[in-house]
Amino acid sequence: MAVFPIFGRKQKKITTLDEWRKFAPPQFPDRQWKIGRSAMELARAWVEGCLPLEVEELLQSSPITKGFVPSCAWAELQTPLDGLDGNTRTHDLVVRGHVSGLKKFILAVEGKADESFDKTIAKRLAQVERKGIPSGVPKRIFDLAQAVMHSTTNDVAGLHYQLLVVGSRHPY
Repeated sequence: MAVFPIFGRKQKKITTLDEWRKFAPPQFPDRQWKIGRSAMELARAWVEGCLPLEVEELLQSSPITKGFVPSCAWAELQTPLDGLDGNTRTHDLVVRGHVSGLKKFILAVEGKADESFDKTIAKRLAQVERKGIPSGVPKRIFDLAQAVMHSTTNDVAGLHYQLLVVGSRHPY
């Protein structure tokens, strides 16, 4: 079992739940850092710096990810999503490693314990249209569908928005 370091903001190394909350807090710690909530449950599953068994089994089940060896990880990592205005993408956890000793590989983890992966893309687009105010959401969805899945907006309409965003390009 490979053990790897996990870092929070300002490259602070995380080895305990207290350090995770201090160096990589969720957006609303008082509301989100609780037993049974995603932020704390993800931290509890990963804080030892090794792949949780379920994740390792999933990765081993595909020829694309079989043999994944993690080298390091970042909690609450903010990355640019695209060139549009709006919030920066915050990944709950990003794990860098390699597959079969050769290919670099990034595993972006979206922790979910008691909430959904947001609305479907179709519902998100309908919501933007109903509001009638200018939004970058339609272009962001179109661009991500093209870049991540080589698809059109219609092809990904049934996918939940956060599942598309998690797959976004990453600077590593």
